[in-house]
Formats: sequence, C-alpha cells, structure tokens
Amino acid sequence: MNIYDKNRSLEANPKNNWENRFVFNAGSELIDDHIYLVYRAQGTVDDKSRLGLAIVDTKTGKVERLPNPIFEPLEDFEINGVEDPRLIRVGDKVIMSYVALDKEKRAHPADEQQTPNPIYRGAIASIDVKDFMSGNVNAWTRHGTLKFSSIDHPEGIDLPWHKNLIIFPKQFTDPTTGKKRWAAYYRPSESDEAKKRIVVLYSDNEEGPFGPWSIGKAVMTPKYDWDGAKSNGWLGTAAEPIEIEGGWLVIYHGVRRAGDANIYSLGAALVNKDDPEDILCRLPYPLVTPPENEIVTDEREILRLRASGKVNVPNVRFSCGAVSRDGELDI
Repeated sequence: MNIYDKNRSLEANPKNNWENRFVFNAGSELIDDHIYLVYRAQGTVDDKSRLGLAIVDTKTGKVERLPNPIFEPLEDFEINGVEDPRLIRVGDKVIMSYVALDKEKRAHPADEQQTPNPIYRGAIASIDVKDFMSGNVNAWTRHGTLKFSSIDHPEGIDLPWHKNLIIFPKQFTDPTTGKKRWAAYYRPSESDEAKKRIVVLYSDNEEGPFGPWSIGKAVMTPKYDWDGAKSNGWLGTAAEPIEIEGGWLVIYHGVRRAGDANIYSLGAALVNKDDPEDILCRLPYPLVTPPENEIVTDEREILRLRASGKVNVPNVRFSCGAVSRDGELDI
C-alpha cells in the first residue's frame, strides 16, 4: 500500500463546532467517479460523534465537504453518538451500518472499574442514492439496532455490546433451503474473549438486509502476530466486502499488544464468493500498520498525547471504508 500522492486527507474544521476536534473512521461508496466519504466527527459542541460527508472527485482530486452533519444522534438507541459508518449500495439505496450509543448507561462486563457508559450496538440505516448524493439529512430511514432471532424469539431481540458490522451487498443461497438470504459479519464485544471472533449473521428479510439476524459461526480469530495471536490481542472488521474476481475481499483490523499500547493494523482476507463462512485465505502480514518509530508503548506518554488534543488514539491505522477502482484498492 502507498500513501496517495495527492493525499486526499480531511482535517478537523475549526469553523464547525461539531467537527473541530477530530475527524476519522470514514466509510466510503464509489458513485460516478466520485468517492463519497461518510466520516465520524467530534467537536466542542458536546462529546457525541456525528457523521459528515466529503465528496472526492477521483479525476481531479478535488474535495467538496458539506458544512453540516448528514447523520446525527436522534433516537434513544443512538442518542449518545453515532460512530464508524460503513456503506454498501443495493439497487437504488445506500445502506449504512454504524455503531449506536444508547441513552442507557451500564458498566461494561470487562471494565474492572465498572464505570457506567452508554451501551453500544450495531445499527442500520438506509437512504435513496439521490438523497445520499445531495446530503439530504432528512431522508434517512433508521432500521434500528441489530435484532438477533432464535427459535423462541423469531422476531429478534436486542443484545448489548457489539460493533464492526459489515453487510455483504449481494445475497447468498442457503445451501439447506435453496432460498436467498443476506449475510453480514460483526464482532461481539461483551468480553475480551468475545472480541477475538468475527461472526457471520444471516437474514431472510425480503425487503433488504435489515434483520432480524440469526447468529452463525465464527469465521475469523487472531492468526498472526500483527492481528493479536501472540499478544492476547483481538480483531474485527474494517471496510465493507468488495467483490473481486476471486471472491469477496474483506479488509479487517487486528490489534497486537505491546507494553501499554494497543497497535491497530489493517489486513485482508478473501472469502468464497458463494459462502461467507468459507475464508479462502488471509494475508500473513498487514496491508497498513503504524511505523515502528511512531509507536508509543508507555501509558504515561499515551495519556499525554491524548490530553494534548492532537491525537485521539495513538498507535492506530484503521478504516471503515475501501473502494475498488481501475483495478486498484483505495482504503
């Protein structure tokens, strides 16, 4: 991977109080020679995350950036923030998965201090392509947080503590019934052990990939040093699946631990075009990783960097978006 020579970067915008601290974790969709970047932003207006839109002309490199958020926390299930958007296109709809921070606060089971924080869950929203391209903030349909179905609860129930939801933009054929069904990957997060699994989900919803979802098997766990296998680290998805000649390309993140640092890198897996449970191969090395001379492993230095306001989370290379364009991969 090479840093793009025109370096289409986004920076915190001091003119807008909703995005004047940090901008990061952008999802992406390629439409008519333009890359639409939906990015997470935080500002001094409050401590909540909102989503902005930047439009990159792939021919000129010019970036148009809308002045207002295109997606804000409005409903109870997301009122404390909307984070980490990932985008796919299905017909005339753009479908976005994201992390929703609930109004309810609860101590995470793995938190030794048992400090109450907003419950987070994967959620889904959709919008017509034309409304998405114009940044029509009022045109989104919220489908709510993930609902997990079972024999006792076919309609689905809420479960807390999960994120990293990516949805496949095409349906798969169920080998048992022969019917079409949607598939997705997500990462449970209720414990340190749960964070070591990327799990497949299935939905029979004929209207779209909106659930309820049945939980399938774990398809990936840490395997290499860079994705946490040797350091009690963890992994999760990154960008939405991209269909290529050999199958589905899935960019995912891995976290290795060194001293007090959690070092995030991006890697790649190839998934069977007809079976989301079949991981054909994974690269043994990361595609993108922090340079060794930038890694900070001392907790005091990490805290100092975060307190400076110049760095949100150090030791990280992370993304929620990627596009395939002219035979190349843009992350």
